[in-house]
Amino acid sequence: MKKQLTMLMSALLCASALVLPACGGSSGSAGGGAAAEEKVDPKTKFIGTWTLAGAKIHGITMAGNIGLFLDGADEGINLTISEDGKCNLKAGENTVDATWELVDDNTINMKQEKKDDAEETTEVLGDKDSVPVVYNDGYISIEIEDEENPGSMIFTPDGTWAEAKVVTAETATEITDSAALVGEWKLVGVTMQGVCMYGTAEDLSSVIPTDADTSITINEDGSGKAMGQDVKWAIEDGKAKLDAAGTKLPLKGYDGGIALDMTDFYGVELLMLYGK
Repeated sequence: MKKQLTMLMSALLCASALVLPACGGSSGSAGGGAAAEEKVDPKTKFIGTWTLAGAKIHGITMAGNIGLFLDGADEGINLTISEDGKCNLKAGENTVDATWELVDDNTINMKQEKKDDAEETTEVLGDKDSVPVVYNDGYISIEIEDEENPGSMIFTPDGTWAEAKVVTAETATEITDSAALVGEWKLVGVTMQGVCMYGTAEDLSSVIPTDADTSITINEDGSGKAMGQDVKWAIEDGKAKLDAAGTKLPLKGYDGGIALDMTDFYGVELLMLYGK
């Protein structure tokens, strides 16, 4: 499953006009606070250091430290935009230098700089002259205009994205009331090693390939179905667990949904996120 996610992110980064040579940072405060009443130079809201907080590709919305799945980028991927018209995209020791110019009040174009040393130059622009970067309310996005892998890379000042919450085994809460469990649940997301992916079950099949029914049914009498199989469930010692053929998996809650914690089963953090 980690392989599928790595391939997904590599596709997004390789489609970008500013892909890092590895093809799969520093902290700071980015510009872009609330607009003042008086006329402000639109360039100022782009200036600063931004951290990759999420992405959208193939119908999947991702959130969290995506750099964990790319070689040498586990500390994050940062985009620094300077007032002098220069910028750089950095992941670990890999850096891509670029220039930028304002297109309109909410868009700039970035273009990779060509290096004199041919061995150091990575031809990633293809037939593109530049890549657009769009300012939204509080974040910026590199828009990937690629026929096979269109998408967006979302950057925020602090590396968190309000539109896509990161649900982990630590942040999910114990379920102590059966009323929070009973019902029909459909797969809406997956968390793997701190990175959340939201989408339909069909979209998520690129990350977790399975032909099984991914929905969960939990009945009041302690019975249910999960992945097309009969299961049991119970709340014991203040913790809810799903019993699948003797394998007990924790069931936790998050923002009105439930999370099936399969971390112990797979040996790596993996939560299946469900909603109604």
